[in-house]
Amino acid sequence: MKEKKKRFGIFILLTLMVLFPSAALAQGLSVNVIDVGQGLSVLLESDGHYALYDGGGPDYSSTVVTFLRNKGVRKLDYVIASHYDEDHINGLIGAMNAYDTGCVVTPDYEAATYIYQSFTKTLKRKGLIPVHPEAGDSFSLGEACLTVLSPLKSDYEEENSYSIVVKAAYKKTSVLLTGDATIENEEEMVRKWKKTGLLTCDLLVLGHHGSANSTSQMLLRYAGKKGAILSCGKDNTYGHPAAVVMERLKRNKIPVYRTDRQGDLHFWTDGAEWKSEPLPCNDYSSDKDKEQGALTELVDGIFSALDLLFPNMEGILNPEPEEPASAGETDFSQIVQQPAPEEASSDTPSGRQEEASLHYVVNKATFKFHYPHCQSLSRMSRRNREDVYATRDEMLSSGYIPCQMCMP
Repeated sequence: MKEKKKRFGIFILLTLMVLFPSAALAQGLSVNVIDVGQGLSVLLESDGHYALYDGGGPDYSSTVVTFLRNKGVRKLDYVIASHYDEDHINGLIGAMNAYDTGCVVTPDYEAATYIYQSFTKTLKRKGLIPVHPEAGDSFSLGEACLTVLSPLKSDYEEENSYSIVVKAAYKKTSVLLTGDATIENEEEMVRKWKKTGLLTCDLLVLGHHGSANSTSQMLLRYAGKKGAILSCGKDNTYGHPAAVVMERLKRNKIPVYRTDRQGDLHFWTDGAEWKSEPLPCNDYSSDKDKEQGALTELVDGIFSALDLLFPNMEGILNPEPEEPASAGETDFSQIVQQPAPEEASSDTPSGRQEEASLHYVVNKATFKFHYPHCQSLSRMSRRNREDVYATRDEMLSSGYIPCQMCMP
């Protein structure tokens, strides 16, 4: 009799899993980063409740809807548009047309684009009034909590800076979704939230598809220790991810997951630890690295062929090349604490002074660089100060951020 009851119980459980897939999900938080090419779309799920953060571009609208159906989604509790770029909100239109939607969360600005007009028309047709959250606002998603950490101002010059940054937390685990948030946003969030612990997150979805304008060393001190998640298109024309960002992740020994290499990414947590499918690929390369590598192989092949044809001309045709410094690896040990370069003469051609090494002061804690006369240096701790002689391009390519006060 007990064996029959056990079999009957298993039969009922399997039936419920087929008829009501969301009800059969284990408690916790699930994060699905959908492969939408050069775009972003993340489905969050907790206790049968769903939030869709961005929806990818126009070529992937049906991909997102199909993904939701395969996951057994019946209703979207939240639709969150990080900002109004096409590669983030196009798929949200298709999702809202296909599913009942509870709450739509959007940034408080308007865009002069066709896709934005289409987005707002969909909201009106569905009778949805968007909510413009303030930093610090929280929303419940099942047993998980979604907290808005940015934007922190209302007068940004760049639209990407209005990106809604969301921390999704379940018990002791969390993930940070950053849209196309900029380094300016990251600085603001560090100043605002570092003492509260809100910024500390296990997983980090890289800002702006791995662009050099996001994912500063400052942010990596608080977010992403257990994994950096990159959503970008394979062989995209933007050069994402930036070599300097990938080098920064490698230097911090952060595991890397990439949609352009691995397709859809799935993470889930029981509140104590994260698991993933697939495992991290730890591919720290960038498309620019690939292009330079292919060019190097081509050149090496040409020289090898010439060397076979003209072995006596090896010294001319195949000289020893100097090894170029890769982006983000400028060795400042050779240029710091050196005498200041001589001032250029008055007959220096236009543009030569910009290429010359200049005296900068680096804050090793914030990774900002300043002119020596910058007023903010009076507040800098001596242990964080370092004098550097380099070109501005060298500073930027090494991941340093120009001060917004003295504008070096």
